[in-house]
Amino acid sequence: MIGCSKVVRSNHQLAGRAFTYRPNNQVYRRRTRLVASAEGMSISKRARRAQLVLFGDSLTQAGFSEGGWAASLAFQYQRSADIILRGYSGYNTRWALNILPDLFPADQDFSAPDLVTVFLGANDAVLPDMGEPSRQHVPLDEYKKNLTAIINRVRQMSTTKPPHVLLITPPPVDEEHWAEFAAANYGVPADTKSRRNAHTELYAKAVIQVGAETSTPVVDLYTHFMQLPDWQSYLYDGLHMFPKGNSLVFQAVEKAIGEHFPSLKADVLPMDYPDHKDIDPANHAAAFSALR
Repeated sequence: MIGCSKVVRSNHQLAGRAFTYRPNNQVYRRRTRLVASAEGMSISKRARRAQLVLFGDSLTQAGFSEGGWAASLAFQYQRSADIILRGYSGYNTRWALNILPDLFPADQDFSAPDLVTVFLGANDAVLPDMGEPSRQHVPLDEYKKNLTAIINRVRQMSTTKPPHVLLITPPPVDEEHWAEFAAANYGVPADTKSRRNAHTELYAKAVIQVGAETSTPVVDLYTHFMQLPDWQSYLYDGLHMFPKGNSLVFQAVEKAIGEHFPSLKADVLPMDYPDHKDIDPANHAAAFSALR
């Protein structure tokens, strides 16, 4: 992920450290660790932490903000999984295709993540022929093809254990509130309504369709929001979410992981290294020897 430069080191350089691929600025560890032994290199019994990659637009980029859904996931998975954020504000699926080779390089059997969430579509759903805001628009048929391409690319990361993929539909848009916000902050004419909730609904339904066609689970966030009588109050600008909106995303994603990928539930994954209560201060090394 994030680049595809493979680092090759000699055995003595590998001794006592994780064998890694170094994709640009991120290090992804092999599922087992290589350590020195009298016979050369041996395999550690300690598996690396699970990795959950969150891929999307600004709704993902802001996921580690105060009260963000990604931050809640990171707290839930503390010491059992790494939550890796790859959110790109303003992106649509068309632009996202350009960075897939860097984010999700193929044939990474030892460094592929366990799960990738794909949360794109809010910008694709901008209306066409609305001037400058329409630069983000992606036609519905192309949007579905792009989502399928993203899913396929992620799964090509490993031939032995392809990452799981979880699709997330775009949430609804409060078009009046967003028009006011865009006029005040982006200089868009106040009467330009570049986003329509009914149009966004079409893109949410398209995600569900792609999920069915590719056997990919879907979090129907659009419906989750629309079932709330006051769903508009969950969006601070008509599009992006207050903490209570982020909480809704977190709960829906956590539930979907439990239903579709139970082995990746936070309370099922092993804790990384022994709990401090299991360490004997008089013989502390014993608690770690079983991992060697």
